[in-house]
Amino acid sequence: MVIDSRQPQYTDRELVTRFQSGNDPSAFDELVKRHSGHAYQIAFGFLNSKEDAEEVVQDAFVRIYRHLPNFRGDAEFSTWMYRIVTNLCNNRYRYNKIRGAGKHISLDAPVEAHDSSGDGPAKLELPDKGMTPDREVAYEEMRQRVEAAMAALPESYRQAVLLRNVKQLDYDEIAAILHCAVGTVKSRINRGRELLRQALDL
Repeated sequence: MVIDSRQPQYTDRELVTRFQSGNDPSAFDELVKRHSGHAYQIAFGFLNSKEDAEEVVQDAFVRIYRHLPNFRGDAEFSTWMYRIVTNLCNNRYRYNKIRGAGKHISLDAPVEAHDSSGDGPAKLELPDKGMTPDREVAYEEMRQRVEAAMAALPESYRQAVLLRNVKQLDYDEIAAILHCAVGTVKSRINRGRELLRQALDL
């Protein structure tokens, strides 16, 4: 008979309950291990800065640790976490903008543009940066244009487009994070994509 010595796989809700009970201090460590990568992707997508993203994620989990004992589970833990990370990113983005630190977005994932159906993933095509020097120059020029166009979007549109693009969150999740209706989320994403198309003359 083989005994499986691996730790049981708890759901997020079960880990939260175990942490709140005080019987399993390692439950919080497991939540951090499970979600810190996702939180970093969101933060880097908003800020396009490794240092800023790392600081935001660290701050987010400090806040989560402090408030987790009172977390009632009205939303999924991941949604609650994304909401905290997004709010902190907004604060850092405004701070950087005031300081003139630049306006950044992530181009690790394709930025989406509005398609004919109003709901599809029509993507902005960027030149292949692994090609010739001329193509590398073209890529850098387009990257700067996309970055400037995204930074110029109204904040509500920028938030919705980034959450949809960086983590490919579904509309219900984005609505929960941004505290608005699903229809509002779709409208903001579509309008944001249309403004990007206009700015980039696509």
